[in-house]
Amino acid sequence: MADYRNPQIYTKETNFPARLRRYECAWQIEQAIAIIYILLKEFYAASNKMNQLRQNIRKDTIDVISSCQTEEELDFIYPELMRIYIEDIPIIEAWHTQVNYLKTASKEEFNEIINLKISEESISDEVDISTENELIEQKQYEALKQTSHFNALRDNLKFTVNPETRREHEVYIADRSPKEGYYALAPSNWKEVPDMTVANLYWYLKSKENEIPFQN
Repeated sequence: MADYRNPQIYTKETNFPARLRRYECAWQIEQAIAIIYILLKEFYAASNKMNQLRQNIRKDTIDVISSCQTEEELDFIYPELMRIYIEDIPIIEAWHTQVNYLKTASKEEFNEIINLKISEESISDEVDISTENELIEQKQYEALKQTSHFNALRDNLKFTVNPETRREHEVYIADRSPKEGYYALAPSNWKEVPDMTVANLYWYLKSKENEIPFQN
């Protein structure tokens, strides 16, 4: 674990795919530790480890996105990180909720949960669904590339990982759009506006701000 999280490893010269793969290895180790705690019935320790896992995934993915400087790098990380946050994180959160329940469950309730078995067919179906979803996310990314660009796509990914980062873009759009004559681009309810729309509007207004005003 220490080797995968050694900050000296992640320099500017670190191969970009290698950076993400090292983080993923660290997440797998943390997940394995949580499973061991569960098997040992150390549910408080398991809960703490799973909470730490979620925090580390968010911190590490933000680091990866911040280090992304080219379209080729974004092509590599976008579908994969979207899959992690749309599919894997909710599963971890549900798993975490179950572990928290086991901390206070009675012996009878605990035995009922432990005795539940997952059939081999269910496991096989889950793998097939996961593979299919990976293809879906890749297709969605390719479609977004047709109507957007690198900076907006990277910001959209950042919003998914850390929704709080969207606030700065919302403030800029609300302030800048009236100055450009786009009064309708400053909605009162930002929750209804998709992340991709916010990212595209932000960079569109940024480009307008940098234009040289026409002079007679």
